[in-house]
Amino acid sequence: MPLFLAGRDDVDYTGYDLLPANVENARNRFYNQTWTFETVDLVKDRIKNQFDLLINRATAIHLGLRDNIQMFHNFHQSGSSFLLTTTYPQLHKNTMLHLAEKDSMR
Repeated sequence: MPLFLAGRDDVDYTGYDLLPANVENARNRFYNQTWTFETVDLVKDRIKNQFDLLINRATAIHLGLRDNIQMFHNFHQSGSSFLLTTTYPQLHKNTMLHLAEKDSMR
């Protein structure tokens, strides 16, 4: 994504991540860009902005069925125009995401 975005003035980019440390790393890494990074739980938090395109990369694979349904509902509720997401059709079982914060597991 950085290669695509670098030098473009026709794209406003907002990156979401569940973990504050990842958001802080992105802010530090791309401090000289106009890109925005926010901590968002795509399952629990409503997406407050409407986007032309949502890119959901390597997220659903770590969620159970109910959390996936809620996440996609949140995408729909955002009013965004398009969704581009990754899929793994050869995978038969999701890998649960273990979160250090709040001893939570997804």
